[in-house]
Amino acid sequence: MRYVIALAAIPAAVWAAWPSPRSPVAVKAVETEGVRARRMDSETFRARWSSVGDLPPATVIRNVEISQPPAPVAKPPRARVRVVRTRRASLTLDLCQRHKMHKVYYGRRWRCRR
Repeated sequence: MRYVIALAAIPAAVWAAWPSPRSPVAVKAVETEGVRARRMDSETFRARWSSVGDLPPATVIRNVEISQPPAPVAKPPRARVRVVRTRRASLTLDLCQRHKMHKVYYGRRWRCRR
């Protein structure tokens, strides 16, 4: 175990001792930009769609009074269900026959082929 730890420490020691070329950082002049004040309502969604508020609503909701309660709706009769019990295909057919194929052997292995 000591040798494994010693071997793992060798690349770290070499990397730390290796001289890295340091290039000086060039100083560049930076232009500053001011912040502009702008009215948000002049070119925004609210200004473009402000004239739509004057239009009448597209849907009209009216209150309708019902003089008598609606008649109860009769439930349709339940359909008869016939239960058919058959044997499962997995009990009678092997894997290939269930998928309408046949078994082909390749040495010790087999595959399903059409």
